[in-house]
Amino acid sequence: MAKKNFISRYFKNFSIKQISEILLFVGLIALIVSLFFTEEVEFAKIFMGITLGVVAIAFALCAVRYLLVITNKKINHRSPTYKHAIVVFVFAVIFFALCLFGCLFALLS
Repeated sequence: MAKKNFISRYFKNFSIKQISEILLFVGLIALIVSLFFTEEVEFAKIFMGITLGVVAIAFALCAVRYLLVITNKKINHRSPTYKHAIVVFVFAVIFFALCLFGCLFALLS
């Protein structure tokens, strides 16, 4: 059996996981880039607001993904997978709320 590279293995079962991770990666890189816009304050606010919106969408997709795991009836409530899903879901919702607040604050101020 031929060994596949990690990119083809990562995209073999394309799902909400890959979409949220790609959006999160792109959004965080854009947030780092937005730190260098110190000359034009208005453009920096708009760019950071849009970038925080993309990161908020990524965290919302992550929360939905783990909510589907939590609501799955086939998973035992005492299993480590279920407990991990609860922890990640709570953090995803918290970060979603922070990013949404930052996005609205940057775009409305």
